[in-house]
Parts: sequence; structure tokens; C-alpha cells
Amino acid sequence: MDRAKPDLDSGHVARQFHLPLFAWTSFFGLAIAFLFAGFPEIDLWVSSWFYLGNRSFLFNDMSLGPIIRSLFKALFFITTLAAISGLIYAIFARSRLFDLSFPNWLFLVFCLVVGPGLVTNTLLKNNWGRARPIQVEQFDGAQKFTPVFVRSTACERNCSFVSGEAATIYASFFALAMIAYRRRNWLIRAGIIAGTASGFVRIAQGGHFLSDVLTAGIFMMLIALALHWLIFVRFAGQCTEDGPLHRWLNSLSHKVQRQFNKLRERIGWPSRREQREDDSRLW
Repeated sequence: MDRAKPDLDSGHVARQFHLPLFAWTSFFGLAIAFLFAGFPEIDLWVSSWFYLGNRSFLFNDMSLGPIIRSLFKALFFITTLAAISGLIYAIFARSRLFDLSFPNWLFLVFCLVVGPGLVTNTLLKNNWGRARPIQVEQFDGAQKFTPVFVRSTACERNCSFVSGEAATIYASFFALAMIAYRRRNWLIRAGIIAGTASGFVRIAQGGHFLSDVLTAGIFMMLIALALHWLIFVRFAGQCTEDGPLHRWLNSLSHKVQRQFNKLRERIGWPSRREQREDDSRLW
């Protein structure tokens, strides 16, 4: 029996689903934008479900909230660690880990760095200025509520728009969906459910509005699509396994390793081989 082909992506597959997925994402993104622009009070209404009074939200007084939040954080940490480890292995060993090639690992790392890292936490959360639910007047805070697409000065850093923790879960699942195309629909659905659940934990803690969560999902999908197109279509020739970028990174990694070995010799730090030889003498 022939071995089944690996469940990986290619430029051909990318062209097949980019446009429909982009169209659906854009449609839902516009629907969310019009909905919250026309009815911004939806955010306050949903957050009020979890408000207990005296600046206290439901999951602030329950141990369940922090536990669930920690589980989602652990999921993102494991995903990020696996992606970085896989990319490093692909660069050094110039071979596949879990049958994923260099461009697949490169794509995963870029999605996790650009989406939750640069766009969410650096660009949006530190510059949009939207106050969190627990900070606004409607929930006994001192700041004014602002609709989702209106920039504000109510918050200086690490603000409400968009939900960072929801973005990490959305990005993890959507990135995997882009490369595991046979399970793409399942992973997208799972990502929507998990990312939204992560966001609702934060809503129930007074940390985010509903629009912060939903827009995070739209942004993460658009970023995943854009990066996937860049790596697998636009710059596919440069990002292939054993292509120019792969060879350059491999060469750079060996240069770094040689410099590290020289530094180790200077300070008298034994190599692993020398340590094994010393251990064998002891026995």
C-alpha cells in the first residue's frame, strides 16, 4: 500500500482557497464593523452580563476564570515553543520534523510573531487607547466608553482593543489550518470556538469587550492569509526547502555555532563530547 501524502500545503493549494476564505473573512469583518458602528451599546450590554457591581466581574471572584485563562496561555506557549523548535531544527538539520518542511515552520513562526506579537500587542493595544470595561463609567470606572473603531486617549498602554489572549488562540489554530489543508475547515471552526471562548473569559473578568474579541479573530485570519500568500505564493521560490533563504539561515546558524564554540574554548567550558568522556572515566 502506498504511503499517504503528508497533510501539508503548497502554492497550488494556497491559490485554491485564498480567495474564498479571504472573501468570507472580509464579509464577516464588514458585518462586525457595521454592527458595532451602528450599535456600540452591544459591547456594554454583553459585558453587563458578567458585572456584579462595585467594579467586580464574575470571573474576578471565581477561581475558574484564572484556571481557564492559564490553560489558554499554556496552549499558546506550547504552540510557540513547538513552532520555534521546528524552525530551528529545519534550519540546522535541513530536514523535516513531524513531516513539516522549512516553509511550513517559517510560516507558523511568522504567524505567531506578526499576529499576536507585532500587530496585536505592539501596534493596536499600545496605540488605540480604548479603555477596558472595568475602567469605564458604566462599570463604576473613571474613563468614558468609546466604540470599537474610535481611537481614544482613555488608556495609554496595554489597552482593550484588541483582545491579546483571544488573538493568540485564533492565530495558533488559523496558522495550523493554513498548512494542514485537509483538516482546514475543522481547525478553523475549532479556532473560532477556542479563540472566542478565551475572549469570553476575559470579558467575564472585565478585561475586554465583545468587539475586541471578534475583531481579533478577523485580524488574525487576515494576517494568516497574507503571510501564507507571501511565503507559499509570492516568494515561494525564495522560501522553499533548501532555497535561498533556507541556505542563508543554515549558513548563518553554523557561523553562530562556530563563534559559540570559540567562546566556549576561551572560558574553558567543556563540550558535550568532553563531558561524556569525563563521565566515562569516572565509571
